Amino acid sequence: MIERLQSWAERLSGKAQQTRIMIFGDSHTVAIEQAIAFRADNPDPVLPPLELFRLRKVKGEVWLGDTGLDEFCKKISRLRPTDAVFSAIGGNQYAIPSTVRAPPYFYLVSKNTSQVGVNFEETIIPVRVLESYISSGVTNSDGPMLQKIRSATHSRVFHLTPPPPKEDNEFIKRFHEKRFAAEGLGRLEPHSPELRLACWEMQHKSLTYFCSKVGVELLPPPTATVCPRGFLDKHYYGKDVTHANRRYGEQVLRQIASVMGG
Repeated sequence: MIERLQSWAERLSGKAQQTRIMIFGDSHTVAIEQAIAFRADNPDPVLPPLELFRLRKVKGEVWLGDTGLDEFCKKISRLRPTDAVFSAIGGNQYAIPSTVRAPPYFYLVSKNTSQVGVNFEETIIPVRVLESYISSGVTNSDGPMLQKIRSATHSRVFHLTPPPPKEDNEFIKRFHEKRFAAEGLGRLEPHSPELRLACWEMQHKSLTYFCSKVGVELLPPPTATVCPRGFLDKHYYGKDVTHANRRYGEQVLRQIASVMGG
């Protein structure tokens, strides 16, 4: 009823409201923010306007972001069905078990795959065990936030799949976040790229199931950003283990424009 009244009022006034596109997330919004800033001097191709918000939270002793989840949900409660919300919350559950190769050493075994990240004298872990661990992170961390966003608005809701893992172990040894340094990265070696990709695929599988269950549309990484082996193409590396760069953010903006019919 409210939507019909809004539409009637717009026709009566002779002008239709512009479609609103709102993006909300955590650290993966940085690449998008950088792409938007770059576009101030490089506007081609022209893309639809959007509003970007980063989750406000404390990290260590520093506050990051500008908008709390409840505040964002109030904003999107006023959106119409023709508007859209794009979530970039969370996204790095796969990296927890697959970045730092520390004891006890392990590799994965399943009936469908050969050994992943094989070394002698390691522990064998069935794939379903690691799948369950990663899935619990998705369900218990990102899940409640996605559900709250979905329940707060009449608009379409999309979730941006996090960038696929980086293949280059030498790059990861040189550029990584403090949390991975604290776990020994730099002193210890990274896990094999194949293990990282396998864990990312487990996370994507879990996201696919969860999003379909709560009515959120899951978007894959932009096709141009993924190399033939399934890893993040080097052109789109951000300078740490898990994040992408401004060029990746630009591809996401174009992906959003395509989804919205731009």
